[in-house]
Amino acid sequence: MQDKSKERLRNGWESINLHSKSFSWATKLFQKKQGSEIAILYFLCRGLDDIADKQSEGKKQKLLNFYKMIENKDYSLDPSLTKFIEIYNYLHLDRTIVLQFVEGLIEDQEEVAISDEEELLNYCYKVAGTVGILMCPLLGCKNTNAYRFAVDLGVGMQLTNIARDVMEDSLLDRRYLPGQWLNHLTAEKIRVASRNPESNDYEMIQSAISKTLDLANQYYASGRQGFYYLPFRSKIAVSAATTIYQNIGKKIRKRKFNWEEPRVFTSSTNKFFSTIPSLISGIKKGRVEPTHENILHKYLPQCSDY
Repeated sequence: MQDKSKERLRNGWESINLHSKSFSWATKLFQKKQGSEIAILYFLCRGLDDIADKQSEGKKQKLLNFYKMIENKDYSLDPSLTKFIEIYNYLHLDRTIVLQFVEGLIEDQEEVAISDEEELLNYCYKVAGTVGILMCPLLGCKNTNAYRFAVDLGVGMQLTNIARDVMEDSLLDRRYLPGQWLNHLTAEKIRVASRNPESNDYEMIQSAISKTLDLANQYYASGRQGFYYLPFRSKIAVSAATTIYQNIGKKIRKRKFNWEEPRVFTSSTNKFFSTIPSLISGIKKGRVEPTHENILHKYLPQCSDY
């Protein structure tokens, strides 16, 4: 049992250090136990996401197997997924929320061509807003009123990912930018436009990325209000991660939405200076419980229970 605990912890830290420099930095600000559990949750989510992104046959069935194992509480269906099931049980994760997360990954196995803002936000909820909810207990957050703000923070971060990864996603024949904003350009046409920066299609994609980041900022603003519910150390760490992620959007704007260029990263210096305002906000805890703007969840009926 102790060997499995060590393996879970090692896998968690290796995964977060390899795949997410932003969260790797932020986890250093958590208490040791919290940081470890968050790294383990990251390993679970990232591991399932890696299955979804593999260029191989059978990946959809693998995700369906995991879904059925959680839904039916029958963990014998696919032994190759045992390590993920063990994390699910170890962290006592919410069954419904995990199922919604996996639903989003399964949907990614079909042709991805988001049609409108409603579909975009639903997707972002499933693959990232759910993770915000799963994080809450690990952060020491005991008030379920925080969940709607945690959803918004996850949605904001996923919108940032989408704005950053337009070219990479098109190479996987995926288009997450809403078709209504793009005259329904296909992923193939996005790749063609990447070679023609003077074209109308290229400029239309730039405009859609700008809209996506504007939308992300609305959700970040709401998500930040949720820091009210977090303990001091958690508030600093999550605030730092949020600032680092928002800075990705700022960098995309600074280079004028030239989306075909290599992926945007934040430097170690940027991460360090992002921590300073987080420390200040951690000290200045709001006295009045925030009120959530319901309009942000008008397309998210899943959030009606909290």
